[in-house]
Amino acid sequence: MKKVSIAAVLLTLVVAVSGCLSDDGANFYDEAIPTVSIDSVPDMLEVGKEYDIAFSYSIPTECHTYIGNQGRPDIEASTDTTRVVSFVAVARVQYNSNDSCKTIDLVKDNGITRPFEIDPTIDPRPLEYEFRFWTGRDSNGNDEFISRVVPVKQEEEE
Repeated sequence: MKKVSIAAVLLTLVVAVSGCLSDDGANFYDEAIPTVSIDSVPDMLEVGKEYDIAFSYSIPTECHTYIGNQGRPDIEASTDTTRVVSFVAVARVQYNSNDSCKTIDLVKDNGITRPFEIDPTIDPRPLEYEFRFWTGRDSNGNDEFISRVVPVKQEEEE
């Protein structure tokens, strides 16, 4: 009887552990999603002030969920007079191997904003900022952007 009990416990343990190890087919990854419009950008920037930059983006399928945006200076495209900052909207793509992701192409324009402030330590201080928002890739695989150029208020303009 004791051998049957031990065997039953071991069998139960094996079944329980194998159930935990099974793959339910759910997976996810993060992906850039296209910006469709820039909704607000200031007319002029001042050092020491924070600005909200608003944009709209497109959700391509039911499996995409907006999770945020990333902005970074593009050092290669920047010059002494123009500082280029590139933004990209990011979505988490959650899918199950048993499901398909229905295409929806839903434009979300609910005021997604990105705070922005000029780095006062940049030397020389640029005369303008070019904000680039990623809109996708062309047929050759090159990144495409919509952009806005905004002048920086200079000290002598006060």
